[in-house]
This record gives sequence, structure tokens and C-alpha cells, in this order.
Amino acid sequence: MRVLGLCVALTVAASVADAQDLPQRTLSPPVYSAMGSDQSPEPLFLESPTQCRNMSLKDNFTITDFPDECEYPIPHTCRYYIDCAESSLSCGPHGYPVGYGFHYCSLFARDLREFSPGGRAWVLRTMTCLQHALVPIVPALAERVNCRPGPELECGYDSDMACGELKELAFDTHPKCYVDSGVCNLRSVRDYILIAKVVGIGNFFTKQAVQTAFACVKQWLGE
Repeated sequence: MRVLGLCVALTVAASVADAQDLPQRTLSPPVYSAMGSDQSPEPLFLESPTQCRNMSLKDNFTITDFPDECEYPIPHTCRYYIDCAESSLSCGPHGYPVGYGFHYCSLFARDLREFSPGGRAWVLRTMTCLQHALVPIVPALAERVNCRPGPELECGYDSDMACGELKELAFDTHPKCYVDSGVCNLRSVRDYILIAKVVGIGNFFTKQAVQTAFACVKQWLGE
């Protein structure tokens, strides 16, 4: 539909130019892509209104496929935890993907509007960072559960072992994601209060929280 809309706009513009007998100008070809003009390696170029006039609803357009969400988690969503991590490892309702990752991601998404603009930006960056950090971890663990033993493969993992290791490795990624996403630079005290409200006071005394606090102190001291 966007392609046809773009064609209509180009055709109308060409008709107006013809009616006013304007001099011909070379136009930069507009770009349409399912991934956006600045992301697609193979955009669809519509070179002129004439090309649009020759198109019909039966034409087939080659548009870049959407990437696999398990390799490129969809930004600003929590889907990776369920569609990829839990689907691959089946850790259950109390495992890291559902019981922690998806749980807290959903809570932050629910309360997103309560944050300041800077706080919202931090939440969205952190949501994406934490899920991207799992991309190399989840398939590696799933392979150990499902693989056949060999000289170069560490097999024999059961689901509980894989889920336990996932939880440990995932938590290790948290401080860096929090800090790199800007938690130390939030300007609104309310944002910090909202973070505490979402994660709960008990989580302020975990190893990850302490590591994050030390990283922020180092930033504030200019080290």
C-alpha cells in the first residue's frame, strides 16, 4: 500500500508539472523498503511517475525480508524472551526468560509513560540491550542440550543446567547494559524512584546492582 501511495504522489506531481509547463528536472529516486531507507541493503527504487503508471496490483515487488527476530530482537518490545529464549530452552515460568526477563521488561513497558523523556530513552535502550546480549548465549546453550556428543562439542546438558547457566550469564550482562544505556546520567530523581518501584527494593542489593552503582560512582568522579 505504501508503494501504491508513493506512486500516486509521484503521478500527481508529474501531472501538475505538465499542466504548468515547468522545465524538466532530474529527481532523486525515492526509496521504499520494508526496513526503512537507511537500513535496507536492497531498497526498491521507483525511478519515475512513468514506472508507477505501468504498475498494477498484480506486480510482484522484491522487498527486503524482515530479519529473524531471534538474531535481531525487535526494538522496544519484550518478544525475544518468549519467542526465542523460552522457546529454545523451556525454562518454565520461574526461569530467567519468563520469570525475570519478560516479567521486568513488561513492567517497564507498562510504566514507560511515567518516566521523563530521558528516562523513557534509557528504558527503551536497556530493553533492547538486554535482549541483544542474549542472542549469542541462547542458541549456544540450546545446542548443548540438543546436540549429539562429539570430540569438539560439550553436550549432555539437560534443561535445568542450561537454564541455570542462562540465568548466570544473563545477569552478568545487566550492569553493562544499564550503564551503557545511560542510567548514571538520568537527570530526574523521579526516574530513579520509578526504577526502584519496578524492580523492587530487594533487587537493589544484588551483585548486579552493586556493580552498576560502582560504575556510576566512577563516572561521577570522572575516573
